[in-house]
Amino acid sequence: MKKKQNIFKKIFFSGWFFPIVIILAMLLSMSFLRENNENKTTDYDLETLKKEIEGLEEDNKELGELIEYFNSNFFVEKEAREKLGLKKDGEKVAIVPENDLKNYQNNNNLITKKNNEQTKEFFPRFWWDYFFAE
Repeated sequence: MKKKQNIFKKIFFSGWFFPIVIILAMLLSMSFLRENNENKTTDYDLETLKKEIEGLEEDNKELGELIEYFNSNFFVEKEAREKLGLKKDGEKVAIVPENDLKNYQNNNNLITKKNNEQTKEFFPRFWWDYFFAE
């Protein structure tokens, strides 16, 4: 028994024991830090993939809605009218020349601009005219 204690004391108090223990502790801590870093990287990658999955599911939902819209009768009728010039039975078609449409839009813009300029004049005057003008 005394021999075992003597061997333990020799090993424990030798000049090489503490440097070896310190080196082993450093190796273990480096290994722990490396694993911890890999875990953080894996968690970040996992979160990134979850966000990507959510985005793809949202895109998939939007595409499904588009497919449903393209398969609807409303879309088919709209395309038939616009691209093929077809109409329903009993429906009358009015063709508006493009120049007239542009003139209408320009006139509408001028009226809106004029109304905006009138309201900028003098705001109390605008209300006075609104309620008490002839």
